[in-house]
Amino acid sequence: MAVGKFSMRESYKHLCCPISSNQLGDDEVIWKMKIPQRVRTFLWMLVRNKILTNEECARKGMDEIFRIEARAIVEGMKLAWLKGYKQVEINCDNVMLIDTIYNEFASISNIAEVRLIHEWCNKDWKVKFRHVLRVSNKVAN
Repeated sequence: MAVGKFSMRESYKHLCCPISSNQLGDDEVIWKMKIPQRVRTFLWMLVRNKILTNEECARKGMDEIFRIEARAIVEGMKLAWLKGYKQVEINCDNVMLIDTIYNEFASISNIAEVRLIHEWCNKDWKVKFRHVLRVSNKVAN
């Protein structure tokens, strides 16, 4: 884990400063930055034009897929609660959904399903989310 302070100002300076493809090399510049891992991952995706805008996501139906996956988690949590489980582990191949759930703003998300997940997590039980690779997700395949 990186130690130190992260600031948007410094990140912006790095983004505004042109980096040649030679400097990126084998991703050394990004991966050696003293910033949080999720920010490094975002920057890595950004320089490869892999970040979709909200409009592109909506056009590709990702918003609907996100909601469906979140709804499936809610329904699974309801079932586990009704069966009396006090500890559950939820495997999900959607890393964006897991990040959203763990985000401190999940309780005020504009996505109702994410708010529901947050509410279910606050019940008297232990809930752990684990990211699994899509190829390992036997339910999805």
